[in-house]
Amino acid sequence: MTVNEIIVKIDEALQDASISPTLLEVNNAITFIASQSFLPSLITTSSVKFDSNTRTIAGATNASPIIITTTATHGFNTGDRVTVVDVLGNDAANATWYIEVLGDMTFSLLTSKGDGDYISGGTAEKRDAFISLPSDFDHDLFEVFSVSQVMKLNIRSNLKAMCALHDADDRATGTKIEDVAVENGRLYCLPTGTTDDVLLLKYYRHPTDMLLTTESPSCIPEHLHESIIVPYILSLKWPLVEDGMEGESANTSKAISTLTNGIAALMAYYPRPSIASPIIPRNIIWF
Repeated sequence: MTVNEIIVKIDEALQDASISPTLLEVNNAITFIASQSFLPSLITTSSVKFDSNTRTIAGATNASPIIITTTATHGFNTGDRVTVVDVLGNDAANATWYIEVLGDMTFSLLTSKGDGDYISGGTAEKRDAFISLPSDFDHDLFEVFSVSQVMKLNIRSNLKAMCALHDADDRATGTKIEDVAVENGRLYCLPTGTTDDVLLLKYYRHPTDMLLTTESPSCIPEHLHESIIVPYILSLKWPLVEDGMEGESANTSKAISTLTNGIAALMAYYPRPSIASPIIPRNIIWF
C-alpha cells in the first residue's frame, strides 16, 4: 500500500476529516513499528574511522601547569586526552594528560608541573576514544570488523562493562582496538590504539522517511500493511472520538486486537535471528 492508500483506509474507518492522518504521522508510525520489530531490510553496513591527530611541539613552559605551544593549529578541545612524547629539557611534559585549550596553538596539561626549560622536540597526539555512530543507526550492533586487523572485534554490552576489562595503562597504551561498546549515540573503543583503523559496522538502521504520499513503506511486508500500519494509527486516532463514557471503546479495542494479530503474523514471517555474540543484549520490545 502507498501512503495515500493507507490514509484513505484510515479515513474510511474514522469518517472524520478533522483527524485524518498526515504524511508525518504515517512516517512516525512506520518508524515506531520498525524500531520495535525485526525487519531484515533494515539491517545495513557502514564504516567509521578511529584516527589520530598529531601536532609538532614548539615550546613547553617550565610552569604549573605546563603550557604547550604547537607549530600549527592543533585542533584539540578542552577535555581531550593528549599524549606528549619526546620533549627535551622539560621532561615532565612527557606523559598522557587531559588538556585545557588556551588558543589555536596553545593548551595546558592539567595537573602538570614543569621540571626544566624546554630545549627542543616533542609531539602531542590525541587519539579517538569514541566516535559518533552513523546517523541512521537505530539499535542492535550485530558485528564490528576491523579493516587494519582483518578481524571481528568484541562488542560489549555497555561502556562500564568494557572499561572493567581494561586497566588504566592498557586503555591508554594498547596498540590495537580490541573491544567496542555503544552508549549515548557513540561507539567507544578500548584500547584507544596507536594505529588508525576503519571499522565496518553491521547494525539495524532507521527506516527511510517517505517524502511523497505515492511512496510505499517497503521495509514492512506489503501484505501486512493493512494489519499493522492501519490499525496502529487507528489505535491512536480512535481515542480522539471515543470518550469511553458508555463503556468499552469498541473501535479502539478492535484496532488494538487487529494490530496484535498483525504483529504476530510479522513475527512468524520474520523470526527473530540468533545473535552471533552472547555479549550483545537484545533491545527489541514486541507489542
